[in-house]
Amino acid sequence: MSVLSSENGTYSTELFTNEAVKLITEHDQSEPLFLYLPFQAVHAGNADHPLQAPQKYIDRFPNIQNMSRRIFAGMVSALDDGVGAVVEVLSTKGMLNNSIIVFTTDNGGPADGYNGNAASNFPLRGIKETLWEGGVRGDGLIYSPLLQNSQYVSERMMHVCDWLPTLYRAAGGDPTTMKNLDGYDMWDVLSNNQQNSPRKEILHNIDPIRKQAAIRIRDYKLLSGEVGVAYADWYPPYQVDEDSYNLHVDNYKGQTTYKNNGQLKDVIEMSISENRLKAVAVNCGPKPANASTNCRPLTSPCLFHILSDPCEYNNIADSNKDIVIQLLQRLQELSYTMVPPGNKPADPRGDPKYHNGVWSPWINP
Repeated sequence: MSVLSSENGTYSTELFTNEAVKLITEHDQSEPLFLYLPFQAVHAGNADHPLQAPQKYIDRFPNIQNMSRRIFAGMVSALDDGVGAVVEVLSTKGMLNNSIIVFTTDNGGPADGYNGNAASNFPLRGIKETLWEGGVRGDGLIYSPLLQNSQYVSERMMHVCDWLPTLYRAAGGDPTTMKNLDGYDMWDVLSNNQQNSPRKEILHNIDPIRKQAAIRIRDYKLLSGEVGVAYADWYPPYQVDEDSYNLHVDNYKGQTTYKNNGQLKDVIEMSISENRLKAVAVNCGPKPANASTNCRPLTSPCLFHILSDPCEYNNIADSNKDIVIQLLQRLQELSYTMVPPGNKPADPRGDPKYHNGVWSPWINP
């Protein structure tokens, strides 16, 4: 394996898109295709230049005055176009009818300028690398003509490890023959909007180094320790205050660079329909005056009823001590089976700009 140095100056989102389109175009349709496409967008880059997008994407959002947020919107727009190009080539090749497309994030956004980014998880609490809902609750969608039920917003819990047995089942396999799985087959839940899900709990984390833990069982979530105390607030997008925030989507215009025909037209129309607004909306209810102070996880565990309080406004631990004890006991059970952390000290040699013992932002790898 060698470093590809011939594409300096090419935006990685466009580079990844072009390679994905090439792979699909050249694919032998007599064979199945699994394509994992991990766009780098909208992740922040190096500290000296964290947010980057070609000017043509940034120029789509003149209404956003904050430059960081405008560049971030450009990054998202480039990602939108990349996904659209992949869907378009699948349609052109006649593969879309037998495809399953999963689009999902891996964690909440780094809001409030964290890592130099301009993301927002509002109205959820917290940011990336915290155990608040803003850090662990991610958006996702699944599109496929193979789904028995579609165009709905699912409220079922799902963990990243569920994708393996789920997609294996959807492809015709039998997940019950797979050994040592942590995930559940969620295909019936997703395909039929099935209400009774096999996923009853999510262990968000147990970290003996950071001394933090969080778990959700059904509708209740327990947090304990250093779960992200420094970023335990609610962070609206720049220039949008909490009082005026109302399904703010940065002047979304549905701009695309791909054709609008056939099934693809249905996908696009779905993206701006009432269901899209339902997916964006999170109903938190009124924010109590003590929302920022009623949970002190460094002192004692906090308990939230996520179904009715997704923004983690109301710590109900004191009035539900029996549930707190049950969730703490479950955390203890899971801790007995955990693998010890394998964290290693940071090694600057992993940075491409580290050369001959010196790190420089001006070195061109």
